[in-house]
Amino acid sequence: MCNKSITSRDISLVVIQGDNASTAVKPSIIRNTTTYDICLAYVYVAAGATAISQSNIEDTRLNSDLCGFITGLIDQLDTSDFYAQLETWKEEQQNLFNQWFADLTEELRVDTHIEEIWGTPVAVEEDQTEFALPDTYEAGDVVDVYLNNIILIRDVDYTIDSANAKITTMAAVRSGNAICFRVLKSVIGL
Repeated sequence: MCNKSITSRDISLVVIQGDNASTAVKPSIIRNTTTYDICLAYVYVAAGATAISQSNIEDTRLNSDLCGFITGLIDQLDTSDFYAQLETWKEEQQNLFNQWFADLTEELRVDTHIEEIWGTPVAVEEDQTEFALPDTYEAGDVVDVYLNNIILIRDVDYTIDSANAKITTMAAVRSGNAICFRVLKSVIGL
């Protein structure tokens, strides 16, 4: 806010903080025989906020009731109608966007299902730690790894290298054991 002392003809830029509340209340400006506040903007600061986004700032420079433009020593350009129109336009645009987004979301909704693909158990012929994932695997698929029909835990018993479609076990799997993969894929359509 811009604080103007009428008697001393001083103008200073100040921040007038509102009270902490569950529902934000804009602070009042003072306009009396000694002080005439001009509000440049309202800024909403959420509890614990570390940053302020543009949507939290209400620019009031075009609102003649709070700020307005000075066009001379006596007259001031009344922009309150323009400000009201601008606010209405912003609300209409937001509503149009919200409706467009809702329609688009509804229009793009497609039927999906989960496809389960079991690999054939592979007997380990020599101690090893790296195993190729099935050809059906794609990055983003869910993979379960079984060793002798016991499920292994990802990032505890093994890691996945999606780029190279392979897993690496934390300990070597001894020869004679069987390893098997189950791949779960999200598939569009029926």
